[in-house]
Amino acid sequence: QYAGLFQRYGEGTKKIEGYLYNIPSLFVEKLQVHRLVGGYVNNALYASVAAQQQDAKLYGTQRANSHNSQTEVAATVAYRFGNVTPRVSYAHGFKGTVDSANHDNTYDQVVVGAEYDFSKRTSALVSAGWLQEGKGADKIV
Repeated sequence: QYAGLFQRYGEGTKKIEGYLYNIPSLFVEKLQVHRLVGGYVNNALYASVAAQQQDAKLYGTQRANSHNSQTEVAATVAYRFGNVTPRVSYAHGFKGTVDSANHDNTYDQVVVGAEYDFSKRTSALVSAGWLQEGKGADKIV
């Protein structure tokens, strides 16, 4: 961290032997997730942007040797007013590859919330979100 600026990188790779979405004939063989976050923080202000890319290799009778991937970006802003810290986040998921699916899996998500500090160690967070996935006939709100 330098003068309030920060950056973080996280990576996760896992070999998994398990069901995907509780479908007995569809398994995840490998999963990779890469996330990069950067932003600014001081006593009152927090602002960050993030990018994430994930890829899963599937196997099973339904989708043998397929790859599913998704790229996402997000931004969050919060500002402290005494004991209250309101925050808002926006995320966008770009169209990913979903094993020969022809539907649009892009999404937009907004989360608005506030944290209240009762003491140095006790706080409460309340938030509400909105999510829209897909376009046209594939739209889910």
